[in-house]
Amino acid sequence: MSISTPFIKNVPSALVDAGRGMGMSKWKLLREVEIPLAIPLIIAGLRTAAVMNIGVAAIATYIGAGGLGVYIQQGIARVYPEMILSGAILVSLLAIIVDGGMALLERITTPEGIKVQRKLSR
Repeated sequence: MSISTPFIKNVPSALVDAGRGMGMSKWKLLREVEIPLAIPLIIAGLRTAAVMNIGVAAIATYIGAGGLGVYIQQGIARVYPEMILSGAILVSLLAIIVDGGMALLERITTPEGIKVQRKLSR
């Protein structure tokens, strides 16, 4: 919860004041205004952390943790560029898939009223 606190505190004060003006209690305001507006930001932070962790996990093979970084490490040790490239491609694909999934989750959880409309330029 402590990680999400800054996101909740950054909800525009005008929206919080509007909720108070409609007679919402603190809990109802938190449940119906602040948390729904903070969820996309929380997921964006988790998205960044997830992609970073994939890269760190690949490096963790150097301390004996295993994982996809083993292919890269063994390729370097054997001077086998194909193995290095295959490991790098696997790690990159995993990062791209996780990033895409988290971006989709971010888009799904964003309330309709604050979604950014993308215009196609011609």
